[in-house]
Amino acid sequence: MRPYLELDIPTEGALQFDLKKEFLEFPLNMHNQMWLEGCGGVWQVPANELFDSNWLDIFEERTRLKVDAGLVFYREGGYQHAGAHIDVEPLHGKTLPVSGSFNWVLDKDYQSQMTWYEPWWNAESQNDIEAAAQGKYPHPSVSANSSEEHRSMLYQETPIALLKETHAHSLAHDRLTLVRTSVPHSVRMGPKPRWSVTVRSWGSLPWSWTECVERFL
Repeated sequence: MRPYLELDIPTEGALQFDLKKEFLEFPLNMHNQMWLEGCGGVWQVPANELFDSNWLDIFEERTRLKVDAGLVFYREGGYQHAGAHIDVEPLHGKTLPVSGSFNWVLDKDYQSQMTWYEPWWNAESQNDIEAAAQGKYPHPSVSANSSEEHRSMLYQETPIALLKETHAHSLAHDRLTLVRTSVPHSVRMGPKPRWSVTVRSWGSLPWSWTECVERFL
């Protein structure tokens, strides 16, 4: 099954402010989770501060989800991060997997692609997916747990060189794409800077990617 599903939810008017101007001028603001000079950054912003209220109402009505926050990702053109990761979130004292997220890019760009890699655990097993999120399945070629922490952001990372790519897709700029995030994934960068936004609803999606697709198809 493909790890992405393009939706008919437009992104026009979704944001309250100019992300590029705001976050490049003041990258180390209160929302910053990671900033690497010359590489890129990540910011987490409460939903009511990032998204236009009318757009948010439409999204929540269409998806039957309550949006908690948005994540903003920036990468410099040509910067290639060496690791792939799975998404996790702390909830009720546990580290849980994130099965999927609703993403778009700010600029049309067919050269940068989100890429997915073959997991080495059973990606159809809830127990295995949860164990992977907790760092219990380091890659067989990695001797130590490969989780990395950047301020308040936790990733379970694995070097891309060890992985087998299964899919690649350039995200749309004018509509949302639901992407699978509980298997290793990364971005293969083109020459242009890349800005992407993720709509997040903590703990609301089914653990199964198949169920996510069936729900939002």
